Amino acid sequence: MKMLNRLYHLTIIWIPLLMLSTHNVLGADPCAESDLNALPESPLRQLPAYDQGNSDVCYAFASSILINYHKMRTLKSSKVTPPMLVAVQRSLNSKETKTTLAGGDFEDTIQSLKREGACDPDTFEVAMKTLESLYPDSSTHEVLSWLSRQLELRDSILSDPKCLHQSCKSACIGTPETLSLEQYLSAQGLENELSQKIFQNIFAACSKRKDPLMSRIPDAKTHTNLPPSEYTKILSEQLHKLKKPVGLSTISRSLDNTASNCVSYNPKSKSTELHPKAKGCGFANSKKLIENAHAVVIVGQKKIDGKCQVMIRNSWGGDWQPPARTGQKPLCSCEMVDATSETVTYHSVCPEAPNSSAQDSDELDLSVPFVRRYLGCWYERSHILSNTAGLTTL
Repeated sequence: MKMLNRLYHLTIIWIPLLMLSTHNVLGADPCAESDLNALPESPLRQLPAYDQGNSDVCYAFASSILINYHKMRTLKSSKVTPPMLVAVQRSLNSKETKTTLAGGDFEDTIQSLKREGACDPDTFEVAMKTLESLYPDSSTHEVLSWLSRQLELRDSILSDPKCLHQSCKSACIGTPETLSLEQYLSAQGLENELSQKIFQNIFAACSKRKDPLMSRIPDAKTHTNLPPSEYTKILSEQLHKLKKPVGLSTISRSLDNTASNCVSYNPKSKSTELHPKAKGCGFANSKKLIENAHAVVIVGQKKIDGKCQVMIRNSWGGDWQPPARTGQKPLCSCEMVDATSETVTYHSVCPEAPNSSAQDSDELDLSVPFVRRYLGCWYERSHILSNTAGLTTL
C-alpha cells in the first residue's frame, strides 16, 4: 500500500513537470499569428504607404513607423512625425561639420532623436515650404534628397577649391537647380558654409520648438549576430505578445526575390556573415552588413499554406508587390474599396480582384471592388531570416 501511495504522489508531481518540459522543448506556437494592421484603430492603417523614391533614407521611413506606432497607440497622439523629419533631425543632431541625410540605422537614429530632441512636425512643415519654393513640383523627400546630395558636392568643392576630383566636376556646372540654391545661400550669407551649418540655418526654428513626446519613445535596441532561433523568439515576443512592430535590416534584393540565403550565422565567431556561396546579394564582404542593409518593418506573422510567413512593410509605395517567386504568387495585405458603398475593408491576404493593383482610382473600373493600397507583403520567415542583418525593437 505504501508503494502504491508513493507511486501515486510521484505521478501527481512528475506528469505536470513532464508536460511543462515537453511544452518548453516544443516551444509555444513557433508561428503565433499576429497582424498589427488588423488591430482596432491600428496606427499602421492611419499612416501613409510611404514611397521613398530614389532617396537613400530607408532608415528614416522605417524608423518613423516604429516611432509613430508608439506615439499613436500608446501615447494617443495624432501628430505624425514624417520620415524626412527623422532624417533631417538626425543630421541636425550630428556633431560633424559635414553631414548627409543618406545612410543610417534604426538604433542610432531613434536614440539620437530621444536624446537630442526632434523638431515639432508643424514647425518642420513651415521650414520645408522655403525649400519647396526653390524646387516646385517636387515632393518633400525629393527636395531634401536632392539638397543633401548637392550639399555633399559643395562640401567637396569647398574642401578642394580647384575641383580636381571627378565627383566635384558635375557640381561645378551651373544648372537652374544649383543656381537657385546658390542664390538662396548667398542671400542668407551661407555661400562659404559647409552642409551642417546650412541645415541648421534652414531649420533654425526646430531648435526652439521640439516635439515633447519624443523623449517618451522607448529606447531602441538592435539585435545582431544571433542565430535564426533567437530572431524567431524576438519576433514572436514582439508581434504576438506585445503587439509591437519590429525593425528589420535586410538585403534589399531579397525583398524583390532576386536574391536569397545571403547571410548565415557562424557559431564559431558568433556573428552573422555574408554566406560564402552568396550570389547577387550586392555585398562583397560582411564588414558593413548592417550599415548597408535596407530598413523595413515587420508587422505580422502567420502560417500560410503550412509555412510560417512574416509581413514586411516596405517604403516602396502602396502599389508595390514583390515579383512572384517560382511557383508562387505574391501575397500581400491590402485595403479594398467597395465600388458601390465606398466602404474600405482590410484583408490580411488580399483576394484576387478584377482591379488587382493599387492605382489612381481615375484609371479603374469603379463598378467592381479595387485595391486602394497594399499595406505589407508576406514572405516565408526562413527566407527573411536567411537575409537578415539585424532586428530592432522599442
